[in-house]
Amino acid sequence: MFVGDAKYKLTDEGQLSDLYQLLAYCIATGGDSGLLVYAEQPTGPTHHKIVHGGPTLQVESVDVTSPIPEIERRLDELATSIEAAVASSSMLRARV
Repeated sequence: MFVGDAKYKLTDEGQLSDLYQLLAYCIATGGDSGLLVYAEQPTGPTHHKIVHGGPTLQVESVDVTSPIPEIERRLDELATSIEAAVASSSMLRARV
């Protein structure tokens, strides 16, 4: 399972209201983690770990002012990391 959301706004580490929304999605679905993607210039990924066993909220960005091939490359990177996270999560649940 994958829990994610995308926003078209500028932020440094994720706006609190967006993070709360993603947290609600994770709790509602039982997800261990969630991905929030913003359309802006990348500043590097940010991770927020919810204490007491809560999910990890990851914030990433895509610079939509880049040339189309660069945007496609970045989206491919995100898709690959999502696929890896889902596969890893599935493997962990299969062992339990």
